[in-house]
Amino acid sequence: MKKWLPIVAIGLLVNACYPGGAEYVDQVDLVYTNYNPDFNFSALSTFTLPDSIPFVDDDSRGNKIEFLDEPYRSTILSNLRTQMESRGYTYVDNNSNADWLILPTASKTTDTYYYYDPGYWGWWGYPGWGAGWGWGYPGYGGGTYVSSVKTGTVMVQAVWDDPSISDDQPKPVQWVGLLSGLLQGSQSSVNARIDRNIPQMFTQSEYFRK
Repeated sequence: MKKWLPIVAIGLLVNACYPGGAEYVDQVDLVYTNYNPDFNFSALSTFTLPDSIPFVDDDSRGNKIEFLDEPYRSTILSNLRTQMESRGYTYVDNNSNADWLILPTASKTTDTYYYYDPGYWGWWGYPGWGAGWGWGYPGYGGGTYVSSVKTGTVMVQAVWDDPSISDDQPKPVQWVGLLSGLLQGSQSSVNARIDRNIPQMFTQSEYFRK
């Protein structure tokens, strides 16, 4: 039985690389891949890509599908096409019968963290709140601090368009790549990390080639 290493466990391993804490947002980027070891990747020849990338965030979950905006859409799709062609596969229009359906999706989650400074106790509280309820008296600091981290994830699925399976039935996913940790930082920083990490998906998947 094939075993999947939990993504949470991988995240802990990544964090362990920075025992003093990561200094830059790109240091917590995670690239994860998994595949069907019984599949012959060299047997297929062509691939296609969609024109848009479904996007899910905290507000859109369970609602209608939204799509990823530029410039991230083009950056992701161009990287995927370049990587597939460099592995010997031929791009075909999505109206053609491609062997591979390369399907990217994107999501965003905002995590909120609370930090309590014990040194706050004993100082005067903000007028009307009493002591120790999250408002430090001006000039003294302390209290409860709140910060938010936006985590962006790009997942790529390589689906074999098995001709023996009818179009109204699920097609088998033979490979999956996951890039997690995006969205913190400037637009140029996020794009640069996409440019670096999508190729990394394929670098660590040497079996994925014609």
